[in-house]
Amino acid sequence: MKDANFELDRDLYPDNIERSWSQLMMLFQERDTMIHEEIARLEKLQRLAEKIHQEAKVTDSKLDDIEAWIEDEAKRIDHLHPKDAKNNCEQIERELARTEETIKSMFSDVQILRDNR
Repeated sequence: MKDANFELDRDLYPDNIERSWSQLMMLFQERDTMIHEEIARLEKLQRLAEKIHQEAKVTDSKLDDIEAWIEDEAKRIDHLHPKDAKNNCEQIERELARTEETIKSMFSDVQILRDNR
């Protein structure tokens, strides 16, 4: 586009401006999508961290209960029938096994958090 004294740069032609504007909007949309995906990923990791924290508190309390249970059983062991003592020990073992599975699950979840920093 030329005027008698003025020459317009080709980048300023309406079609070129429209094309550049469309490209800019597309890039903004891609950036926005990437930001939303990252926010969703981080929120998922936050929920996992909160789950681990809650499970750790519950497990810690459970281990305290088991420890007290073992101490109580140790005091009573001399007064129990051997079969009752064995049953009590098996119950404690089952509780410890369940707690161990929870701890293993927490380790797995922690590894997921570490891998997705």
